[in-house]
Parts: sequence; structure tokens; C-alpha cells
Amino acid sequence: EVDPSDKILHTGGLLDEESTFTNSEVSFFATEEEILNNEISAVLLSAFISCESELDITEYKITPEQFSDIYSAVLNRNPRFFYVKSFFAYYQDSQGYISKLYLYYRYDKNTSMEMLAEFDKAINAATSKVSANWSDMEKALYIHDYLTRNCEYDYSYYGYSAYDALVNNTAVCQGYALGFKALANELGLQCEVVTSWSLNHAWNM
Repeated sequence: EVDPSDKILHTGGLLDEESTFTNSEVSFFATEEEILNNEISAVLLSAFISCESELDITEYKITPEQFSDIYSAVLNRNPRFFYVKSFFAYYQDSQGYISKLYLYYRYDKNTSMEMLAEFDKAINAATSKVSANWSDMEKALYIHDYLTRNCEYDYSYYGYSAYDALVNNTAVCQGYALGFKALANELGLQCEVVTSWSLNHAWNM
């Protein structure tokens, strides 16, 4: 079992300062590693959407170390998967590649889907007043103002996810940053979450 929660934002983790995310699209000049990363990312996204708990990924010939980085990046770039746990388990084949992969969820499938519906409703409510002719700056400022008016800082230090920020309306810095990213994603803005171990803080770029 592997638990990279210290690198996963919605569990309170922060990013490695030297880490980079894989692009969501494969360029014409993509390396084999980039292509593999994108294929694994697509497999994970599909699994998370349907709450699959067991996958056979033998064909991808990926090591646990490689997979752990991709797993963390996928969760950090997709705030809507707040219901996915930070850890995973696996079996290795004789060459050291992952064969069977086991994924875990914070809630049962019905509860996860009900919460996801609430999340999507909150996203729609938050973005419903955005005009299509607004500039990117106006959209970013709108998201900022929406969060400051509708989310309070969580002094119990429990709310790390976009769900906490947008549905429960209370979150710590990671929750604010992930909530901002979720809304930015919906509005087509290029947005990443930035973190600092020395500051123990997360924000948006």
C-alpha cells in the first residue's frame, strides 16, 4: 500500500517544489514518458468517475514510483475527485511493474455520486452569473470575490477540498485554492495550485 497524501492537496498535503505536472494534451513531439503519463491519467480519470476499485494496468509497464507521481498529479489537477482517497495498493509482476491496482474512496459509490451532484450544482450556481464576453481577468476576479463572500476559513483545520470550499463553504488554504481551480476549470481559465512547505500555504497561479 502506498500513501502519497503528503503530496495530495485535498488531504492537506503540499506539492514537491521540483515536481511538474503532465500536460493534459499530448503534443506531436511528446516523449514516450509523456504519452504513458497521459494514458495512465486517462485510465485513472475514467476509474474515478465510475468509482472502480480494481484495475489491471499490466500493459502500461509502469513502476510504483512512476505511478505514485501520476496519481498525485491527477488528483491535484482535478478537484472534483475529492471523494478519492490518497492511498492506493498494488501487486507487481516479475519485472517490478504494477499489474493489479487497487483504488479506495472516502465514501460508498452512492454517497460519492450524491456529493458529486452537490458539487456540480455548486459549480453551476457559482458560474451562472458569468458572462461569456468577460475577459479572463474579469472571470478570475469574479471567482476571487465569489469565494471571499461564500467561504469562511476553517479554523478546525479539516476542510482541505474543493467540496469543502464550494459546498460546505468553509475550508483552509488548500480548499480555497482547489475551489478556485475548480471554478477556473469550468470557465476555461488556465490555473494551477502553487504550494510552499516553508510557508505551509497553498494559492493559485
